[in-house]
Amino acid sequence: MAWGLQHKGTYIDAQGSVYDYERHHPIWEPYNRNRPYHVELLEKYAQKELRGSVNSEELSEMKSLIAAAAQEELREYNCCADAGTTTYIAYVYSGRGQYQLVKLYQSGDLSGENPSEEAAELSQWLYAMMGGKGNLYVEDRGCHCLKDY
Repeated sequence: MAWGLQHKGTYIDAQGSVYDYERHHPIWEPYNRNRPYHVELLEKYAQKELRGSVNSEELSEMKSLIAAAAQEELREYNCCADAGTTTYIAYVYSGRGQYQLVKLYQSGDLSGENPSEEAAELSQWLYAMMGGKGNLYVEDRGCHCLKDY
């Protein structure tokens, strides 16, 4: 029995506002998931609730790590079945209204890791910003099929 699509998470905007979002229907289908347009990201995060904020110094420090993390690609491997997927990502503005997706960490059905130290630091920070919800196994990044929430 399949549980159905759940598309929810936490995101931090460029000003440091922290939101929880949950998208039900329709499924978010940008023209190109790896290079979504600004208007597509606004659509993805439209159903949101403000959770808090990040101070500008901390946000600047974390944003400075994204460029180095973007130099590496997520190394994916199949892991589980019907466990869902938790993914930690960043978007970098690439011009002409588009953003480049940077995958930092992923666990669940399809697991993987970005090998850069910057991606690991960003993933740990995002995990903490989510209040410890989701999956993040920083000590042992093998296959884990249990959800933390």
